[in-house]
Amino acid sequence: MRVSHLILIAGFLAACGGDGASDDGEACQVIEPCGGDVVGRWQLESSCATGSFLADAFESGLPDACRGSFGAFDVQPLDFIIELTADGTLNGSGSARTSITYTLSAACLAALGTPGSEATCAEVAEGNLGEEEEMVTSTCTFSNGGCDCEQSGTVDATASLPYTIEDDRLVSGEGMSPYCVEGDRLTYGDPMFGQSVARRIAD
Repeated sequence: MRVSHLILIAGFLAACGGDGASDDGEACQVIEPCGGDVVGRWQLESSCATGSFLADAFESGLPDACRGSFGAFDVQPLDFIIELTADGTLNGSGSARTSITYTLSAACLAALGTPGSEATCAEVAEGNLGEEEEMVTSTCTFSNGGCDCEQSGTVDATASLPYTIEDDRLVSGEGMSPYCVEGDRLTYGDPMFGQSVARRIAD
């Protein structure tokens, strides 16, 4: 079984926000859209979400016995900058530290045709390293007949997408995110991808 490390940043890049826990409780609040001028450069400070989108992506195509395998996702922006241009382009640059935890139970492994063992868990961990192996670490421990796993790494958050504004919502790709600009503070959120807080920075 191979878990692409792109799953780690699917939600993060899709909303130029995050899908993980945050030390800043503000980021977990429901976003009340108020609109405002989003044009400019913004430093992402924190993000928070339920992880339901990533859980669905993670478990897509797996046997029913593997439902509930997804554990938790955390993203910590390092130097992530969002730039929204007047001509309708959303640019992301910088990087983020991400981690994901998941458990492949004994029943899940059996449904995948793989016996639970230390060797199996080692193979799962090895197979989870993506194309950028030098940036990702993956470990799986044999426990209760299954594999308890964690994958983490520093990922490039560079992205460029068109965006539009509709009824105090920022529309980019398939996502529609309510947002609110108050002074130099931007809050925005999406039911799938989470709630984020960013600060305006000088050009």
